[in-house]
Amino acid sequence: MKTAAIIGCNWGITYIPVLQKYGLEITGLVDSHAGKARQKANEFGVPLGTDKLTEIGQPDLVIIATPARTHAEIASGLSVDCKILMEKPAVGWQGDPTALLQIPGPIWVNYAFSQLRTAQHIGERFSDSPAKIRLSTQVNLPLRFSIHQWFFEVCSHPLSWLLHLTGRHHKNRVIAKDNGLEVALWCGPHQVSVDLRVGGQPGIYHQLNIRQEDRHLEISGFYEPNRPWRYLPVILNGQPISAGEYSAQDCWLEANARAIWRILECFEDPQKTDKWLMEGGYDLEKSLWLEATINNCHA
Repeated sequence: MKTAAIIGCNWGITYIPVLQKYGLEITGLVDSHAGKARQKANEFGVPLGTDKLTEIGQPDLVIIATPARTHAEIASGLSVDCKILMEKPAVGWQGDPTALLQIPGPIWVNYAFSQLRTAQHIGERFSDSPAKIRLSTQVNLPLRFSIHQWFFEVCSHPLSWLLHLTGRHHKNRVIAKDNGLEVALWCGPHQVSVDLRVGGQPGIYHQLNIRQEDRHLEISGFYEPNRPWRYLPVILNGQPISAGEYSAQDCWLEANARAIWRILECFEDPQKTDKWLMEGGYDLEKSLWLEATINNCHA
């Protein structure tokens, strides 16, 4: 791969440093607002900023960082030879994956939670023994999403790691409320429950409890507006086993960069694909069975 284009100039901009460090030339930025695309192109030294997808030509790699409902249409309009990396979720709430499944080339979906040191502490202590897992998430940000969209925005990242550990669910129950969503999943011998509440203190707050055999893991992480993400020390049976996770550059952005790098390596060397999947990566198929936790679509 030599060239890349980015569709979506909000979160999509976070890809630029990683792509450049990897050695890719970013040839175009696309956004539904042409002025924003041109502004960001000038800011980052990209030769093209446009609101027209047809103007990007045929880059080797395309990043799709637009709302999930647009992913299938955008991907279907790209060159058949290009590689596709899209932001999660792949199709989103009640999305139709048919068009994406017909694309011949590989599609990776960026679920980066596995690249946090906090996630690795969980993985090192998780076994095949039956586990009871509870993820509680509270979110209050100035964005207009439905309850189900908020689930994909804030719950799906930690849930991506949990389902990677437990495997695909075989039964689920979803209860929607005015200000939240309750999801119960049965994954082999494991039970996973997710409690999402919209409102309260500004920011995003995760509380994760895992009980398995004689182990009780407690994990807390939060984002407060205009501050980097912070994860508190991992607690095992009442005792801290880590120093927590924080970076002035934002530990989440750093984990995101590591995930992007791993995906770029898989595009360059497909033999690395199985290893990345085993370590928490998500291709299109795996992403769709995660999204099926509250959708009716299955890979």
